[in-house]
Amino acid sequence: EAHHAIPRFLSGTDLQLLYPVPAALHRAYHAILYLILASYGLPAAGASTQDFIQYFATHPEAQALALQAAYQAALIMDRTFGTVFEVYLIRSVALGQYNVVQSVASGSSTSCSGGAS
Repeated sequence: EAHHAIPRFLSGTDLQLLYPVPAALHRAYHAILYLILASYGLPAAGASTQDFIQYFATHPEAQALALQAAYQAALIMDRTFGTVFEVYLIRSVALGQYNVVQSVASGSSTSCSGGAS
């Protein structure tokens, strides 16, 4: 399977680095990520991309926290299974392959707008 380094539901773009990983490891990554997201008080399993966009728009600090959760999940996978999730995630963030969700509090729209550079 091809894994988006920054999960699309966390605002990763469709066009980003894809990490080829067996389906079982892909599922394990997401299971770990959902646990970490929940431990941070963020939406988790069952939340849609739109749910996350709305949450990020009303909680400006949450998007960075969600990316931190993705990084923590990547580290756990790499240390446990010898994968390279972390490398793909760092490269994707460095390349700005995610959408920055604008805060409603700042009067901006809740739609995604261009990735970081």
